[in-house]
Amino acid sequence: MIYDSITELIDAIKEEECFKNYHSSLSVFDYPDVKSLMNEMNRLKEEKEDLARFGSYCDSSHIQERMTDIRRELYRMPEMNAYLESYSELNKMLDEITDIVFDDISDELAKGRIGRSYARYSR
Repeated sequence: MIYDSITELIDAIKEEECFKNYHSSLSVFDYPDVKSLMNEMNRLKEEKEDLARFGSYCDSSHIQERMTDIRRELYRMPEMNAYLESYSELNKMLDEITDIVFDDISDELAKGRIGRSYARYSR
């Protein structure tokens, strides 16, 4: 019963324009230049993490500078900005859904805890 409702919610989310925009914007990660930049970014993150083990003995500022340059390159691409915008819009909608679903549940849990605590101390 509840799983049917969840399936309906998932289907409804998939029909929302923000989900469709997000899904279609994922194609930006198939672009060769984006793949190359993302691979380099991941490699640099790993390298920076490796250097972090040595603390202040190793300077990783050159790695951070290159990572910043890569981000700038990515943000100059209209397709990447469209992806980021659609990702943000989808997250806003999912946050709203989460608030709606869990708001009443959280209230009930809090009331239950407070009620039990009050009953325990009033004896």
